[in-house]
Amino acid sequence: MPIEPDMTSGPGQERAAAFLQSCVDQMDTSRQWFMKHILPLSPDQLRWRPQTGCWSIGECLDHLSLTLAHYLPKIEQSVGEHSRAGQNHGALLPFPESEREYLRHLEPPVSRQATAPLALQPTAAVDPDRIVDEFTDLRERYARIGRLASGVDLAGIRIRGSLHLPVESVGGVLALLAAHDRRHIWQVDRVRSRRGFPV
Repeated sequence: MPIEPDMTSGPGQERAAAFLQSCVDQMDTSRQWFMKHILPLSPDQLRWRPQTGCWSIGECLDHLSLTLAHYLPKIEQSVGEHSRAGQNHGALLPFPESEREYLRHLEPPVSRQATAPLALQPTAAVDPDRIVDEFTDLRERYARIGRLASGVDLAGIRIRGSLHLPVESVGGVLALLAAHDRRHIWQVDRVRSRRGFPV
């Protein structure tokens, strides 16, 4: 379910807690989807492309892993620094209004195509074992960081090195990663349903 913070009711801390829980729930949903729909696939199925210029399932999953691996250490560092500094006061909203439109366009069904930053481009060679290990491990780490972020100023704390400007708040990047999962799960399911997909 897309993340749309409630802007009208309840204390900021309660909204932030509900937002973080929705992010963690998305990663659990992603793991369940992966176990059910991706683990049974063969290497040939993971590498199959519907047409030139389109990513394979394996490339979509590699891109998801690269994106999480880029952002999670940055979120963890920013949250840790502000927690140690005692700046745990919670924001009125999980992320600034200025980030909302960008995040909305990430959601499936995809109506706006985007080019992945060079640093997050997937590799053509798919290693099924690596995909399996990274998919689970990175989402478990995301969940831990989501719990660590409880009580901090999600909208006010910025992370350095965002590749998806204008999104750079801790809450915005957490929302981005959850929406990014939904976007590419949608894409993978479309690849699996394409005519010619290996049986």
